[in-house]
Amino acid sequence: MPETREKSPIKSTSSPLASWNVVGCVGFSLSLVGVIGLFLVGPFGPVSATVGMNMTFLCVPGLVASIVGLIRTPRRLAGWGIVLGIFGSLYLPTFYLSIFLSRY
Repeated sequence: MPETREKSPIKSTSSPLASWNVVGCVGFSLSLVGVIGLFLVGPFGPVSATVGMNMTFLCVPGLVASIVGLIRTPRRLAGWGIVLGIFGSLYLPTFYLSIFLSRY
C-alpha cells in the first residue's frame, strides 16, 4: 500500500509576514497622517491650523514611499497611499504661501 503524505494544516511554508508590504504600509500611514493634518486646518484655531499645515507636508514622503511600495505585493495600501498623497500634496502650494511668504 503506497503511503501518501498529506500536508498538515497547522504547518505552513508561507509566512503571513512574508506577504506584508512594509514600504507600502509606511507610505499609506504618512499620507494618511498628512490628510488628517489637512483637515485640522481651519475650524479649530491657529495652533491646530499651524500643526495641521506642518502635518500636511508628510504627504510628500508618503507619496514617494507609496510609489516605491508598488514594487512589492500586496499593493493595496501603496495604491491608497498614492491617492492620499496626491490629494494632500495638491494643497501644499497654498500652505507654502501661507507659512513662508506671509511674513513679508
